[in-house]
Amino acid sequence: MNTFQKENSETDDSSEWKAIPSTETRSDHTSTVYKHFIITFGGMKSGCSDFFDYVSILNLKTQEITEVKLNNVLANYRRGHSACLYEEDQIIVFGGKYLKETLNETAVIHIQENTMNNSLILKWRILETKGAENLFRFYHTAQIYKDKMFVFGGADKSFSPINELWSLDLRMPTLKYFLSTLK
Repeated sequence: MNTFQKENSETDDSSEWKAIPSTETRSDHTSTVYKHFIITFGGMKSGCSDFFDYVSILNLKTQEITEVKLNNVLANYRRGHSACLYEEDQIIVFGGKYLKETLNETAVIHIQENTMNNSLILKWRILETKGAENLFRFYHTAQIYKDKMFVFGGADKSFSPINELWSLDLRMPTLKYFLSTLK
């Protein structure tokens, strides 16, 4: 049997939370770290059913927040989606919910750094995928390993829990049903 002991230390091992400026209160969103920026996408405004139509970018060096308007570039605003950094300059956004519609959509956010004014340029596109016509879900998790995005669980259109794992080869976007149940 393994046992763990706390090391004797003369320093204080406690960590302290510190408030950082933010924009409006938001829920059901994603935040993705890119270099020294945190890119926050989607979600709902607190206390109402309004969706955010802009992306918040927090510059961790300056503590300044920039809001980038979406201008309907994505087919739907969303909440309960996933977002993963891929190849150091793309965020892959999948699924989510918009009003009463559960989404089965993969979007790519291309990130380019503007070194002249220490800001970001975001370009969006919808990724055409095959093989998963019924992958509508929200509140799932997603991770990228090598060139594959793995999507697990979540809830379907009727809010029922899902116990499925899917993979998407990001080099050749065809979704594959990876595992039906996990025990």
